[in-house]
Amino acid sequence: MSSDSPVLTKGAPATEGHAFGDDESFSIDALAAGDAENRGALKIADRVVEKVAGAAAVEVDHVTGVPRRLLGQTIGKVKADSQARASAKVDGSVVSLSVSVAVEYPMPVRQVAADVRSKVMETVGRLCGLQVVDVHVDVPHFFTKATTQPTRRVQ
Repeated sequence: MSSDSPVLTKGAPATEGHAFGDDESFSIDALAAGDAENRGALKIADRVVEKVAGAAAVEVDHVTGVPRRLLGQTIGKVKADSQARASAKVDGSVVSLSVSVAVEYPMPVRQVAADVRSKVMETVGRLCGLQVVDVHVDVPHFFTKATTQPTRRVQ
């Protein structure tokens, strides 16, 4: 550390200007010049990536979230404004995703799944800064426009 650079110190106002050891004093220039990557770490939780992937999946035309299932039976109805279910495995800066969506009948499932895969990869990569290695798209349910209604709060 050079003697002409200002020193940041910790302590009460009465001890201003007194450094408490080399490990606790930092030069302002060193802090300002450092790269952001070298000043700390960022950990994006799996659940955050799952939320982003689920929201991205339903942005594709003719796709909505799937109703809940219990023992192979559908519970509830398909809702036009529901979010897709997603699961993520984040390993450092790489993520593997699985997304479950409902597709509108009679849309071609392979084409819609490819659109979902592309949209999820692009959105998760852009918003989370992670490299998406694969997106598994599960389509357990078809729906028609007549069966989907937006959720009403008051009737």
